[in-house]
Amino acid sequence: MDEEGVNVTNITPLKKEFLSKLFEHVGNVTKTCESTGISRMTYYRWKSEDTEFSAEADKVKEAARQSIVDDAEDGLRSKVLKGDITAIIFTLKTIGKERGYVERVETENYNMTPVEFAEQVIENERKKRTIR
Repeated sequence: MDEEGVNVTNITPLKKEFLSKLFEHVGNVTKTCESTGISRMTYYRWKSEDTEFSAEADKVKEAARQSIVDDAEDGLRSKVLKGDITAIIFTLKTIGKERGYVERVETENYNMTPVEFAEQVIENERKKRTIR
């Protein structure tokens, strides 16, 4: 691997440049093709004919996407620290799930089977309708 993380064993300089730009463009093939001056058809031909290039391209795309997720998490953290209520709620509903921050329906009949519970709900709804 070189300093950019691209395995260059048998990859041509143009393909190496493409892989570097693919990371810069967060895996966007169209933008990468435009910036390196090749067609999308050439890229897909390389992918089908060169298994080493194909594997590296897949790795680069995944690494680029993970990098963007990292950036998004950094931005979310920044918003949370500034007190942004939407960011706080989002964080608690996603990352905070294991601490109990989830939306759920509370039930009192924990010892019932799902079928018994459904029957109880139906019965309760019938009672509500007859009372009105």
